[in-house]
Amino acid sequence: MRLFVPVEIGDCPVRIRPVTSYGALNLYKKEKRTMKRLNNSVYIFIALIFAWFVLPLQTQSLAAEPERIPLEEFKNMFDSEADMVIVDTRDISSYLEGHIPGAISMRYPDEIRARNQELPRDKTIILYCS
Repeated sequence: MRLFVPVEIGDCPVRIRPVTSYGALNLYKKEKRTMKRLNNSVYIFIALIFAWFVLPLQTQSLAAEPERIPLEEFKNMFDSEADMVIVDTRDISSYLEGHIPGAISMRYPDEIRARNQELPRDKTIILYCS
């Protein structure tokens, strides 16, 4: 397969020079690499848009202040064995000194943000600190 491309040489008008199929293959490979780079750029752009808009929505609930309940309401829930998870937000030494039976230890807010996938979504989560 032979292709012809125009080439300027000095003062001469355009001359035609034959190009082998190997040269055309190189052009094709260059175009393919350029398209691959463009596709990668598009993927990176989509990932950045996702990170900018979607990820803050998932952590928004952790940034909000937890709802406070009176001690009597917690006692009623605890006594009725409601479907809940109790999280002790104090440091580990205070937790080891004594905690509500069945409570798990997670420091608020850092450890809760890091380990929030461990908390069940279908249960009431009670946080306490003292």
